Amino acid sequence: MSVSANRGWRNEFGIASDGPKVFFGSKAELDAPGVDASQGHVVRRAFDLLKLDGVLCTENTPLVYFKEVKRIETEEVSRLHRKFWNHGGAPILVLVAPDQVHVYSGLIRPLRQADPSGTVRGLVETLDRASAAIGEFLPAVESGEFFRKNEKSFNPAHRVDRDLLDNLQATRDKLVATSTGKLDTKVLDALLCRLVFACYLFDREIVGETYLRSIGLRRASHLRDVLGVQPRPKAKRYLYDLFRKLGRDFNGDLFSDNLDAEARLVHSSYIDPLDGFFRATDVVSGQGSFWPYDFAAIPVEAISAIYERFLHGSDKRQGAFYTPRFLAELVLDVALAKMPSLLGRRYLDPACGSGIFLVGLFNRMAEEWKQANPTARNDRRARELREILCGNLSGVDINPTACRITAFSLYLAYLDQLSPRDVQELKENGHKLPRLVHYPEKAGGGKVEGNIWCGDFFAEGTEYPADADLVIGNPPWGSTAVEGTSAAKWCAHPDHPYPVPDKQISAAFVWKATQHVADSGRICLVLPHGTLFNHSTTALDFQRTLFNRHAVDHVLNFADYQFFLFAEARHPALVVTYRKKAPEDRQHAIEYWGPKTDWLVTRAEVIAITPEDRCTLRNGEVLDDLEGEDAPQIWKQRYWATARDRRLIDRLSLYARLRDQVRQGKEKQTVKRWLIAEGFQPVGENDDPAKAKLLRLTSKLFIEATSPKLDLFLSPEECVQLPSKELTARRTSNPLVFRAPHVLVSTGFTSVAFADFNVSFRHAIRGISGPKEDRDLLIFLAAYLRSSLARYFLFQTSSNWGISRQKVHVEELLRLPFPLPDVMPKPQRAWKIVKEIGGIVTSAAAKAAEAFVDREALVRTVSDSIEGLVDEYFDILPLEKALIDDTVRVTIPSVRPTRTRPLVPTIEPSKEQQRDDYTKRLCDTLNEWAKNPFVVQGRATASAKLGIGVAVLQKTRSGEVAFEPTEDLGDLLSVLERLRKVTSQKLNTFELIRGTKVFDRDRLYLVKPIGQRFWTQTAALNDADEIAGTILMQASKGMAWQ
Repeated sequence: MSVSANRGWRNEFGIASDGPKVFFGSKAELDAPGVDASQGHVVRRAFDLLKLDGVLCTENTPLVYFKEVKRIETEEVSRLHRKFWNHGGAPILVLVAPDQVHVYSGLIRPLRQADPSGTVRGLVETLDRASAAIGEFLPAVESGEFFRKNEKSFNPAHRVDRDLLDNLQATRDKLVATSTGKLDTKVLDALLCRLVFACYLFDREIVGETYLRSIGLRRASHLRDVLGVQPRPKAKRYLYDLFRKLGRDFNGDLFSDNLDAEARLVHSSYIDPLDGFFRATDVVSGQGSFWPYDFAAIPVEAISAIYERFLHGSDKRQGAFYTPRFLAELVLDVALAKMPSLLGRRYLDPACGSGIFLVGLFNRMAEEWKQANPTARNDRRARELREILCGNLSGVDINPTACRITAFSLYLAYLDQLSPRDVQELKENGHKLPRLVHYPEKAGGGKVEGNIWCGDFFAEGTEYPADADLVIGNPPWGSTAVEGTSAAKWCAHPDHPYPVPDKQISAAFVWKATQHVADSGRICLVLPHGTLFNHSTTALDFQRTLFNRHAVDHVLNFADYQFFLFAEARHPALVVTYRKKAPEDRQHAIEYWGPKTDWLVTRAEVIAITPEDRCTLRNGEVLDDLEGEDAPQIWKQRYWATARDRRLIDRLSLYARLRDQVRQGKEKQTVKRWLIAEGFQPVGENDDPAKAKLLRLTSKLFIEATSPKLDLFLSPEECVQLPSKELTARRTSNPLVFRAPHVLVSTGFTSVAFADFNVSFRHAIRGISGPKEDRDLLIFLAAYLRSSLARYFLFQTSSNWGISRQKVHVEELLRLPFPLPDVMPKPQRAWKIVKEIGGIVTSAAAKAAEAFVDREALVRTVSDSIEGLVDEYFDILPLEKALIDDTVRVTIPSVRPTRTRPLVPTIEPSKEQQRDDYTKRLCDTLNEWAKNPFVVQGRATASAKLGIGVAVLQKTRSGEVAFEPTEDLGDLLSVLERLRKVTSQKLNTFELIRGTKVFDRDRLYLVKPIGQRFWTQTAALNDADEIAGTILMQASKGMAWQ
């Protein structure tokens, strides 16, 4: 397969040569002045491995690889696709032939046998170079539409790192089963690491046939040949002979164990599953249809992630979860953003796990060193990179297996920087791999040159670095910093007392990290969302201390990505970057990014953050928010709520709250007429019966929280009968809450109903009970709690809903606006609304008791009539109603999608009517502010193929026609090219289609992804505000929209 000299394909794809650098035509372009190529090591490796002719990146992440070919030859393309899949750097490979373009997926594993039709597995589509589809390709990729259209070809579960981890875990499980639990998992993990390391050496041809001949094995050239030897005892003997020789030649921590003792523990029957894994047999199905893994091409970061698969159950309970490779790269991008050079600095990962952050740092430092020393000889390169490996990188982990895999990962990263010939020369000259891990028992003896410490990060008297320039890591999550642990003791020490909310171990890491960083250093940690979202007294104290003592620079909120990043974690992730020193003043800027799910991340695992999902906060704002009665609010409201939403929330918050009318059990002296309490908690199987309490109920009637009848109203016939009014409970409740009249609310706020009779319930339901004379007010409350308005307010203000699981805490429920009729501007009308809703619900309950009545349909009809009355009670204006409806109908059903539920309303393509409604609302809003005789007219157009839309606004005199009937706005490619040229910032196509406003003479172009979230009425109102602000700014500079 040879390379063509033709470069015209770049123009055909619409790849611009000017503007911000996102396309690299060679390795040399990565080194150009002003180029931000933080993941240049990945791109450079792709150029070397695949002999590419171009790489398109987005947000520093490789997105599309391009390679020119003279012809499409099945055998050569199959070989190329195997390398591409194993490399795992970008999701798409484009082969450009003279007449055709072939597009391949990097998320489809290559088969051992070619398809009978001659088609290479992984082919997504074929494009004719003379067709318009060539120009449409990249915008569709960059908008995510290409991945939506071809979602079956882009399953992240089939990416090389996930596929490798799944098969390696299955192999490990099979070995455990084969040993009937007799094989120590530490021995097994060490064995697997050595095997992968050995396979890497063979795949890179550092060792081969000659090497195996030296241990007496002839006619063999690869590890697979060793494992294939029959009988199996003989294969085992050769395998351990190989390990001993590798230990002598390469040294390092991987071969520091007593191999003779280990060999006695490893039965020869274990060779079969190992042989199957390295011969690409699917361990679960037994099928051998795939090509073997190529460890010379697989990124070291992917190999290092095997730690996640080796976690024991106890570790998972402690909250240790692996860091996905693409997240690690993004975290490194953020942590290193303001660091002009990485060389000469020290880095520490306090919970290094598999070493994925340390490997990423080493790769970036090695890349920078090689660019600064392009003519360095082999011995100097090996020596100075070894110095970086041993002197600049430090890690700590309490798990010996984690430390071993960190060392293993760093060895691979180090060897990856050297050619096979260089490695062989070093080996021949006696230069072995350094010992990196400090074990507490000094296992294996010998000098330790590195700084990987197997120990407790909170232990006293350690030698961990105290002057790192950057501390970066993903510490364990969980309430394990209990009294008596080293973490709890350290945080309670009189010299450095720190608040640790909910005994959260990650919070202890936040404080301890500051003791290991230089005065000018930074810290970047992956933390559970509760770090900034929890609202207990200790949590608020933690947050005040953090923002007062340390300058927080960046917060990334990955709540919407939880099931893509940490599928097994119980909490979503935050990334928080902060400094050792305090903020200079209240104006200190904090960048807050909250990316939402789109097709790029769900199918390609490429994170692209739109302008709507970025904002800048001031430290003073955060501290002021923490002093509010409902703190913290700022992180939630700046995640989902727009500027218009926040103004509505502020207005509603001026009303009296539900807490002004309702008392909790802990309130002893109060004049509040209503009571709120959870139901009883039954005795569980593991509870001590002696501690059970007797609860006397007012009725045998009982309702489950999951009952579909818990909807607006509840009747006795819809409840079940308990055997007795007395029962034993683990935790009782105030029996008054079971008395009528009362409102029943599920903890997830999914069900609300009024009950006019005594009924009991478990703790998954909260009851609000009051005197009989308040019956109508309680019915009104039930109806209100089911309304869009209440759902809107609670969604925007509660700490969990929309961030983690759908749960509304009692304190959050009670902060709902709930003014009584007497304090409303029109008390008589307010009382009339309350009575009217009371009558509607009472009549509906009676109607539902009749035979052959569709209860669900009845409740829907009644709810529609109630909705308008609730809006009138709270004086909800039409524009405010639009905000509420968008949140309830589009946003709430879209939060935290899963891999099995990726298609949610926010990313579903908008329809023409929705785009027209958006444009009309935008123009109407602007025209309310426009000065006569001018008006703003608009049109919207979109391309389903490209996955983008454009709203075009034109300022005209009243009565003039803005758009000629014959004018065609449908050619979006031409529109995009024109806008790219006229904008002063020289934006690239990706920046345009992610959301850009471009003024061109008397027209304004708003370019947006086609997803629904960008074309709602809320989006129109906020865009109108932004446009108005921009026009005012231009007017102040004499640059008004002409």
